[in-house]
Amino acid sequence: MNYQKLKWFSIPFVIILTLIITGFMYLNSLRAVANQEAIQKCEQIEECIKHEINKCIIDRDEYEKGDQYTRNLLDEEDPSIRYMCQLLGVKIGGG
Repeated sequence: MNYQKLKWFSIPFVIILTLIITGFMYLNSLRAVANQEAIQKCEQIEECIKHEINKCIIDRDEYEKGDQYTRNLLDEEDPSIRYMCQLLGVKIGGG
């Protein structure tokens, strides 16, 4: 009689345990996907920053070589790009 009670108790226990383990595996896979997406976004941001640094360097060279018209255009450039370049330590002529 004791074995019969144990049998009926163990079946739901095994099912619940299996569901819990499966749930943890699923959550872990979701976390891995989220981590991969975050890494891709960071890589995109890094590429954007590299592009802006190169733009600052090119702009500085154009500024130093350019005529007054070119200098005026570069001085009116988007201040956020100029500020980001300053934060990154890239100096732009005239700004």
